[in-house]
Amino acid sequence: LAASADLVAGVGPMLYEHMHDNLLSLSLTTRPSVIELTPGLRDWGEVVDPDHVPRRRQVLLIARAEDIRSKGIDIAVKAIERAISTGGQDGGDTPTLIVRGVPDDMGRDVKLAIEGLTGPLVSVYLRPYVTDEENLKNDLWSSRLVLMPSRHEGFGLVGFEAISAGVPVLVSQGSGLARLLCALVTDGERVRPREVLSVAGTEDDVIDEWSTAINASLVDSADAYRRAADLRRQIADKVSWGEAVDRLLQGVGV
Repeated sequence: LAASADLVAGVGPMLYEHMHDNLLSLSLTTRPSVIELTPGLRDWGEVVDPDHVPRRRQVLLIARAEDIRSKGIDIAVKAIERAISTGGQDGGDTPTLIVRGVPDDMGRDVKLAIEGLTGPLVSVYLRPYVTDEENLKNDLWSSRLVLMPSRHEGFGLVGFEAISAGVPVLVSQGSGLARLLCALVTDGERVRPREVLSVAGTEDDVIDEWSTAINASLVDSADAYRRAADLRRQIADKVSWGEAVDRLLQGVGV
């Protein structure tokens, strides 16, 4: 499909590089132009009020839930359990994980697979795949933290939606969104923003890094939401849908 096009737009740096490199074997006379398309933040009309955050320690993961390893659902489940066992409750309610994205015909299979990962401390609630904005907004506004621990993720729109809403988020370093955050966002003296976590290395190291970040976000929600607001401001200052549209139109010669 890309080879037959006049213009190929890769959403984010990772997909752009993937498509650019895969088309290099074509001759210059037939090779389509490839551009990087950086989306703007969704305009929800409002953002989460940092002074009125959810009381429950609900953690949200939105993904194709049948693809447990690729989407890092195993990382999320094990990291939350470790966060709970090492102090994630901190006198409050026990964190729970909401997994949104279970296909209607695979509910039982996904449930059994996730039950095989969970220990006695963590509760996981499965919700069906939906596309309407109202359900997405309700999921985001009722969650204290959004996780995107995918081992492979071309961009990571779910994490970007959470940032748009001002909800704290943790994303995989193996995603296009992580690459974008590292390029656009500063976070004190850190080499990479605190929102970007590794999914490479030993399982114990990965789970430890994610559980530490989850625990920090849930225990000090005021700081987590202040950081989420700052993250949103930094991105909004540097990318917009208007710029994305202009770049796309220039690419097709309009």
